[in-house]
Amino acid sequence: MYTLTDDVRRRRTLVATLALLLVLVSALAGWLAIIVVTNSPLDFYVYYMAGALLHRGQSPYVISETAWRGLASQLHISHFSWPYRYPPFTAALGRVLSPLGPHGAMIVWETANAVGFVAGAWLVGLALGGGWRLVLALGTTLFCGPVYHTLLDGQVNGLAFAFLALAFWGVMRRRAAAGGIGVAAAAALKLTPIALVAYLFWRRSWRTALASLAALAAMVVLFVPLVSLHGFGDYMAHAFLLTDPQRINLSPQNQSLTAVVGRALLPQTTWASTERTTAVHIIAVAFAAALAVATAVVLWPRRRSARAGPAAAGPAAAGPAEIEGLGLGMVIAATLVVGPFTYYHQFSWLLIPLLLIADRLIRARRWLPLALLGVLLVAVDANELLWKMVQQTMLDSGVWRLLSLPFVLAMVIWATCAVMVWRSQTAAVASEAERAGSLRETGERAGR
Repeated sequence: MYTLTDDVRRRRTLVATLALLLVLVSALAGWLAIIVVTNSPLDFYVYYMAGALLHRGQSPYVISETAWRGLASQLHISHFSWPYRYPPFTAALGRVLSPLGPHGAMIVWETANAVGFVAGAWLVGLALGGGWRLVLALGTTLFCGPVYHTLLDGQVNGLAFAFLALAFWGVMRRRAAAGGIGVAAAAALKLTPIALVAYLFWRRSWRTALASLAALAAMVVLFVPLVSLHGFGDYMAHAFLLTDPQRINLSPQNQSLTAVVGRALLPQTTWASTERTTAVHIIAVAFAAALAVATAVVLWPRRRSARAGPAAAGPAAAGPAEIEGLGLGMVIAATLVVGPFTYYHQFSWLLIPLLLIADRLIRARRWLPLALLGVLLVAVDANELLWKMVQQTMLDSGVWRLLSLPFVLAMVIWATCAVMVWRSQTAAVASEAERAGSLRETGERAGR
């Protein structure tokens, strides 16, 4: 039954949602204006230059640094990096935008990624149930530092975030096609979400997993005219070597475990290649293996009745859809900390599991853990601000070695999701076993 109080609450929620949407769009628009004026997004120009090479029938994966600089000069680009380390799909997008010229293409690219963050936050809010959750999603995005850093560097994370949000929506709403397409498109733009395909198979989400493989195959076919089969082959042949596996990036912008351990054990502040790097690599590989095994164990789909839900398992337990969402969040968090490098801006993806955890804590009225999570998010913002503002002081004092808060946030989110999944699955299995026992006992009494 509708009441006046319910109607007033809905109106207030709608007003708050629209107000936050306006504030978020205004903040991102203002930030984009600064970016356009300062011409800061060097990563976009890397995509753009790779697209120019594809247009000329050349491969961005085998070009020398000298030739790369020559190309930049021809295109009148002065702000870029080398080499091109990304999947062919982002180069293809750069090629599509090439008729606009470098500056015009950059404006379109930045706008598309900003829209991707807004749309992704909206999708996550809808996946969680809409209403006040939209306010939560938009507000958290507004104060997420990696979002702004993504745009500053011209990265593709905004578009990838939108597709990961689509995958999350698909998983939470049991829409296999949407979930599969979201995973496939995110993996095409940034390779690490490919781990979500394995996650879907592991969880026996057959329809979503097969949809993701079909979508990936369709994207390859669709992009072959822009990339060529040779371009895809070059990427598979050179992708690992392009990560500079023999060296370790120690900048606080790199937040993988390799960098965190390297900052603790190695002397240099940019790239390290010494005898001690072997120990760092061993630690990183062992950690990645342990994290993968722990993730697989927690997410092993335990036998339970389809009728068993959160009500049967207790009010604090997650339902089947939420368990899948938490599992997806675990995998996202894990992929961010393994591997040779994950830069600060990519941790914007943590918004998805962060919002799911926050939603569950709010519903359970667990305000202290929620507050601690908020403090940690603010600390992550401060992590990059400190590095940018007082970099020399950080270097002189050695404090730069402690700037690993995005890594900490990722691990806290992973562990929180793991605990929630484990407890919910355990409670559901126990509840179903108790229910089955009760039915047997009732049947035995009736038989007497």
